[in-house]
Amino acid sequence: NEQLEKALEAAKKANEAKSSFLSRMSHDIRTPMNAILGMSSLALDELGNQEAVKDYLEKISSSGQYLLGLINDILDMSKIESNHIELNLSSGTVKQCLHDVMISMQVQLDQKKQKLTVTQLPDAAEHPVLLDKMRIQQIFFNLLSNAVKFTGEGGNVYVTIRRDSPADGVAGYFIDVRDTGIGIEEEAQKRIFEPFEQAGPQTRGGSGLGLAIVRNLLQLMGGSISVESVFGSGTTFHVQVSFRLSDTESAKSRKTENEDYNFSGYSVLVVEDHPVNMMIARKLLEKKNCR
Repeated sequence: NEQLEKALEAAKKANEAKSSFLSRMSHDIRTPMNAILGMSSLALDELGNQEAVKDYLEKISSSGQYLLGLINDILDMSKIESNHIELNLSSGTVKQCLHDVMISMQVQLDQKKQKLTVTQLPDAAEHPVLLDKMRIQQIFFNLLSNAVKFTGEGGNVYVTIRRDSPADGVAGYFIDVRDTGIGIEEEAQKRIFEPFEQAGPQTRGGSGLGLAIVRNLLQLMGGSISVESVFGSGTTFHVQVSFRLSDTESAKSRKTENEDYNFSGYSVLVVEDHPVNMMIARKLLEKKNCR
């Protein structure tokens, strides 16, 4: 009976978390959607004003990216829960994955006048390994965007990367992401990696799935994540994950990536049932000189 009561209580809490999640999503999805529709209407009224239209389009793009991020989180969590997510391994470096994320984060860092400091042991993040580049970038992006979001203006974000000595062609990586932000209350630390949960009212915004996705992706890679935080004094996320070394595959990958493909004169067949998507595909292919 005691076990049944605990199971029932856990089920109730899970349902409450999902109900809260759906409530947040209905608000958070409508917000960028209303912005996209509203600014599209304003842009149509300002067709003769190039600067105004450019400003509206930039804001529409920003709102669209935010909306896409929410949808991607929901889809990823759905795939994870149904065991339908797979890793796409290729040769690359942890350093390059972090660099790509830092470029996309630079605007947010500049807006809040924050400084990002990356410290790594010699070659710790530069050795080519077999990894899923997109998923590693997703992990970095979630952790860094949280650090920036919950750190005040002029604060600091630190990334430390170290690697143990490779054994049997495998190297373990230890990555810390630390900020000087608001921190996380002790009680909230116990549930921030659970789906549909958020650390508190100060975290409103976003899907509340980011850290759950990070934890599940790392588990899929055989890794782990933990948190260390004092409320009001910043937060550190500790990531541990191992990768198989890949010298030969790295050389092949670099050779392929450096090739300059010329699509001029090629004919491309696109099958698409939505006229807007078809228009976008056609315009992108025309830019590449395809027929």
